[in-house]
Amino acid sequence: MGMPFSRTLRALEHDRSSMGLVALAGALLICSAWSLWFFGARLSLYQTTSMVEVTRRNDVIAYFPHGTPVPARGQPAQIRLINGATDIPAIVVEASIERDGRIKAVLTPQAAFPVTLVAAEIGQVAIETARVSPAMIVLGEGS
Repeated sequence: MGMPFSRTLRALEHDRSSMGLVALAGALLICSAWSLWFFGARLSLYQTTSMVEVTRRNDVIAYFPHGTPVPARGQPAQIRLINGATDIPAIVVEASIERDGRIKAVLTPQAAFPVTLVAAEIGQVAIETARVSPAMIVLGEGS
């Protein structure tokens, strides 16, 4: 046999716990923080290549595939060595489009890097191409 309706309502009225409100406030706070990050954070997107050359001046020339956005002068980049132990920060000092459609970017390591770079030691060059929010990546607008 079921409980009478009036007893059920009386039990609900006496069950006014502040724990429910605290849990709801905590959930709203977490959702608000996540939404702020999801729509407001900026993540870097990188284009990478392993087609590199090293000049006598210790600059690195990287060739990116056709369709890669042409990097701007002063744009941040990373030179990754094969051993994976070191990422050398660099900046783009010059960029152009080659006859075959590839993008040529000349990079200079930032700060004084004490070792002379050798092309055989460079695994990849990565150039930051965009800064997008996680929402843009999920919606497919960041690629």
